[in-house]
Amino acid sequence: MTAYADYAFYSGEYLGRVITSEKDFAYYALRASEIIDSKTFGRIDEITPAVKMACCAAADELYSDASAKAKAAGGISSESVDGYSVSYRAYDAEAEKAAEKRVNAAIKRYLGGTGLMFRGCG
Repeated sequence: MTAYADYAFYSGEYLGRVITSEKDFAYYALRASEIIDSKTFGRIDEITPAVKMACCAAADELYSDASAKAKAAGGISSESVDGYSVSYRAYDAEAEKAAEKRVNAAIKRYLGGTGLMFRGCG
């Protein structure tokens, strides 16, 4: 499988500024393309500009989520001196659900009116 968008499209047409590395974009665009395939039930036969835009938007959200996870993981949430107790932050399930909603909304923004996300027959 290949990603629906490349870094040239991301930086030139989509005007993305969140992902600055071409290597990082390739990874997150591939993950976004997998999610798009799932949300469109594998119906994408032609890679249109809307599909590319959806890929870029979803890749931005996935990258932002990964950055948030990295910041949250390992961070100290509380510390006690006398009994020496340290609690570390964790990326919770609610944050995971919120990130998934943002990715879905990013895809729906570009593909919602195309019929590709329609669940019914026809």
